Amino acid sequence: MTLKQVNLALMSANYRRDFVSKLVNHAEIPAKVAKDKVNVF
Repeated sequence: MTLKQVNLALMSANYRRDFVSKLVNHAEIPAKVAKDKVNVF
């Protein structure tokens, strides 16, 4: 592997991790809101 390939692999790994954490955050926010609404009742 050349240095360029290593950098590309690291970038795509970071991108995937960011993407996954964004998805998790998007999933967590409605869950938190729903939990707060449930706690009100």
